[in-house]
Amino acid sequence: MKKELKQITFEIRYEPNSRFLDKRGETASSIAGNLLEHWNITENRVNFFSDENKYLNAFFSYKNLGLTSESPNDDDIFVDNSKKFIKKAWIHFPSDKILRVGARSTYLVEIENEEKIRAFFNKRFLNIQTTIKKDEFNKVGFSAEFIDGSDTIFLKIDTVKSFESKKMFKDVSDEEQTISGLIIDIDCFRENLPVHTKQKDLSDFISNAITKENKLKKEFLSQLLGNNN
Repeated sequence: MKKELKQITFEIRYEPNSRFLDKRGETASSIAGNLLEHWNITENRVNFFSDENKYLNAFFSYKNLGLTSESPNDDDIFVDNSKKFIKKAWIHFPSDKILRVGARSTYLVEIENEEKIRAFFNKRFLNIQTTIKKDEFNKVGFSAEFIDGSDTIFLKIDTVKSFESKKMFKDVSDEEQTISGLIIDIDCFRENLPVHTKQKDLSDFISNAITKENKLKKEFLSQLLGNNN
């Protein structure tokens, strides 16, 4: 069975709030708890982490906040903890001045035959005349940005060598570091949210964005690797 790793992040950006810098300790102690029991304070932000789930961490700053989850955590763990983090953070940031909310899924999918991927990109996207031969391209990839209703989706697909896995997934095991294959990076975001935005609006956006991103990943893999992958 082919290996697949995934990292998911949600981020909320808001108008910078200078009062946060005077209340970092208060904010940290208020948000920390059963969700993410440990925290440390840097100059401009508070970082949260947990002994119980080392694949989950979060941050809160004067201009943005967010949460990241990695394999082996599944989507349900990410969505559930995102909702909890937003709820605990709600009174500590200007929720009526949200500039952007986004959810980003990064998938590392093992492939057995990189030449098959290279051939696909050569056929679809490299039908141009250059002085460089197609088989001399070291890496090939694809990126696009498109609109889906109120949301913008940025998609990037690239090949990755085994030694690069550790840089992207810091907690992967030694065995999983040997993965080489495709990186599929999908970022779904919405800008300039209404002043009356509620917690549920953000939670629903995150859940729907993850569903969209999983569907897109599946569709592109089907095209790239065939229906059996």
